[in-house]
Amino acid sequence: MKICQVISDSNIGGAGVLVERICKALCDEFEFLVVVPKGAKLKRLFESEEVSGGRAGVHSRRRAERSEQRREEVQRGSIQVVEMPMAKDRSFRAGDVERFRELFSREKPDIVHTHATLSARVGARLAGVRTILSTRHCAKENAEKAPFLYRKVYNSVTDLTISTALYAKKNLISEGVLPEKIRVIYNGSPVTPRTTQKERMALKESLGIPKGALVLGSVARLEVVKGQDIMIEALARLMRERKYDFHLVLVGTGSAEGMYRSLAHEIGVEGRVHFVGFSDTPYHYQNIFDINLNASRGTETSCLATSECMSLGVVTVASDFGGNPEMIRDGVTGLLFPKDDVASLAERIHLLASEPTLYLALSSGARWMYENTYSLERMANAYRALYRSVGEK
Repeated sequence: MKICQVISDSNIGGAGVLVERICKALCDEFEFLVVVPKGAKLKRLFESEEVSGGRAGVHSRRRAERSEQRREEVQRGSIQVVEMPMAKDRSFRAGDVERFRELFSREKPDIVHTHATLSARVGARLAGVRTILSTRHCAKENAEKAPFLYRKVYNSVTDLTISTALYAKKNLISEGVLPEKIRVIYNGSPVTPRTTQKERMALKESLGIPKGALVLGSVARLEVVKGQDIMIEALARLMRERKYDFHLVLVGTGSAEGMYRSLAHEIGVEGRVHFVGFSDTPYHYQNIFDINLNASRGTETSCLATSECMSLGVVTVASDFGGNPEMIRDGVTGLLFPKDDVASLAERIHLLASEPTLYLALSSGARWMYENTYSLERMANAYRALYRSVGEK
């Protein structure tokens, strides 16, 4: 069965990582064609030669016949990546519809699975693709009914929408997507590798974090919607109490980085906030986190960084926005705080730092939640079953 994944993201984010994980986990059974914008950074996610259950690589499109090689690839499972001149970071552009129609008419996929990218779904319907799927990766605080024409087009070109949280499903229904055409599949992560004590000590030393300091951490785009400003302000509040030596490690880049650096300087914690930039291997940093923070005030469904920390037993303190309460059951698998409430975030961090018994209980709960709901294996099995069921119709 041939499945075409289409994503318009230009940078590497949660959606791109999710696409990579689905393809690499399932390419033992399905043949994947991944379409990305020309020049997209996320292309490099697929360049690894080693893939569980199959093999993956980046191939340029060749018009020459490769039938023997193609048959061999299909038998072993394969991932092929195509760069296409399409709108970056946008769901729809009329000029892209014909490009997608031509691509799908040529490639003849059994399933087109888009991540937003409405123009690809329209092109797929025009090309006569049998099954068209879309994944909703984000959540909105106040979702309203979409305009009639958009609802009409969306429902006519989308056979099924995968929602990555129950909260996002409610958004979709509010916007006018038919409930019977929505399936919830939580994002999943592989078990995060553990680094050695020597590696952790060396990393802390390289960042200037003293021995014995408590490390707060976040792996996310540095954007206002992700709420890193709340983390910085909570850090300053904690340091005024002088009870513990806290440091904050922010992994990621984004348009708000300059603003966050200025904020850290203005409130006197610049020496304790470590901006490490984008990392291909964020698990190195997650291994030194004592507490994982998620202060999202928008978009969050089932956060990959949270599930990655869960697999390590690192306790998360998260805002009560979106899908966070589905992952973090307050007092069971982590702690929640009211969105944008600096005092409450600081209070919960202090509670974890001062109550080791509570921390151990929440750590155990986090690992249980990961294994039972947010593991890569569970997500991959759900997608495998979905692709089989819709592909057999």
